[in-house]
Amino acid sequence: MKIKEYLQKKYGRNSSFGLLAVEAKVLGIIYPLRKGWLEACQENEISAGQCAKLVKVLKTSKSEYAASALAALSSMPKQEQQADRNQMDADRWRFFREQVTSDMLDAIDMAMNAGQIDEIIDAARIGQPS
Repeated sequence: MKIKEYLQKKYGRNSSFGLLAVEAKVLGIIYPLRKGWLEACQENEISAGQCAKLVKVLKTSKSEYAASALAALSSMPKQEQQADRNQMDADRWRFFREQVTSDMLDAIDMAMNAGQIDEIIDAARIGQPS
């Protein structure tokens, strides 16, 4: 869902939009809002992660607009939410693979510096057919 679409659903109109400070923070928009902020940000997509954060902060907000904001967020298409979750999962796996590779290379480097490379090679062969 784009920011402008979210605001239209939140306020039920097509003009004169505002954001709560907590919404601006989650969406990465400078607050207090400046002239032209909507034109600059209206096409930005609200990710599933941002949506989840917005729901969390809006549930504790005392603003009269928090309830309408929550209703607008609940209308975010499920398919769009699933696509964002899939991307977050892919990003997590990519980070995990990079971290494991980095840790493994560090261990090999330390073993080489300590003269223990034969032990590393033997450990890598465990469970592999000879």
